[in-house]
Amino acid sequence: MNTYNQLEIGDIQIFQRRRENYSSKYSCKPPTYFIITISAIQVLVFFFYLIKNGLNEPLHEDSILIFNGTNRLQFYRYFTYCLVHAGWTHLLMNITIQLLAGVPLEMVHGSARVAAIYLISVLTTSMTYRIIHPGVIVVGASAGVFALLTAHLADVFLNKDIMESKGLLRILGVVCFIIIQMIYSLLNLTADNEKPSYIAHLVGSIQGVNLGFFLLKDYIEDEFKFLIKKALLCLTVFVLLFEFFFNVLDKGIS
Repeated sequence: MNTYNQLEIGDIQIFQRRRENYSSKYSCKPPTYFIITISAIQVLVFFFYLIKNGLNEPLHEDSILIFNGTNRLQFYRYFTYCLVHAGWTHLLMNITIQLLAGVPLEMVHGSARVAAIYLISVLTTSMTYRIIHPGVIVVGASAGVFALLTAHLADVFLNKDIMESKGLLRILGVVCFIIIQMIYSLLNLTADNEKPSYIAHLVGSIQGVNLGFFLLKDYIEDEFKFLIKKALLCLTVFVLLFEFFFNVLDKGIS
């Protein structure tokens, strides 16, 4: 009986330490390098094109940063399109949500893990565009932003037991942000950009949950979660390889 009680007390103490460890991560020590840096670059790029092209045309279709499917072998474009935005509202919406969703995630899980989720989601989205909607011009950080948002859902699943009431609040926050972003998109859609807009949001959302499961820190591991991580890792590798070889080998409209 005493042994059983000691084990039970020991488990409670371990659980409390893990909860305290998770909560203590909400600080800027070390600083959240990635989200702050990518946001600053996006703002600088926007002002560069604003000065270059004028207020009425902050982004030109000839930009070397955009992705349009016709430059499939210029691999940097699969990433750099997330640095450019079509207008003030587009930029401010993405930057605001990116900071609010990304900084807390980076505090707990580190810059490298969050950067991987963000950039892999950006890459997957551009490759998906070329498969499903080739030739369309792709700009903006929506894929990365939605990945950050839904990565919080993966974080809740992995660490809900040590989040106390924060888990439910985080889910509600993610849902509210997604609804706001969707309403904004619906109000600004045209026949020409409807499909690309939804592709970016959908792919980013899926990748945020998917990548979050096996990239974010799991403070309470168990066999069930380990199996899910393994399955999602295999699925992600397969999808990325398929899309990569499709984009490289298929000349399409190039």
